[in-house]
Amino acid sequence: MKASHTDQLELLELQKLDQKESALRHKRDSHPAHATVREFAGRVADLQRAAISQSAVIADTMREVTRIEDEIAKVLERRKRQQSRIDNNQVPLRDISAMEHEIAQMDRRLAKLEDDQWRPRSVSRSPARPRSR
Repeated sequence: MKASHTDQLELLELQKLDQKESALRHKRDSHPAHATVREFAGRVADLQRAAISQSAVIADTMREVTRIEDEIAKVLERRKRQQSRIDNNQVPLRDISAMEHEIAQMDRRLAKLEDDQWRPRSVSRSPARPRSR
């Protein structure tokens, strides 16, 4: 089946337009500014990953601080209650020594918790590093 003369001319015109479009696409893709845009897009992606990672580290740290603060409050309350029982003579004489020992243990536990609360922890997550290009 042969195409008519006008159809052939239209096909040739379409081929020229297709070649021009292909040449323009290549010129755009190989332009130095396009490479810079791709590099910046990669950097943005790296920074977004680093921000997500750091947000997770912050959330983990906040959870840990809250847990330690809650535990400190519980130990302080128990210590206060036990000391109050001793002070108000609500403990039998035979149990006072054990109760004082327990209070001393709570004091050591409080000191350790407070140290844990302020000691910087090493983070197991590694921050995202920029990719080399």
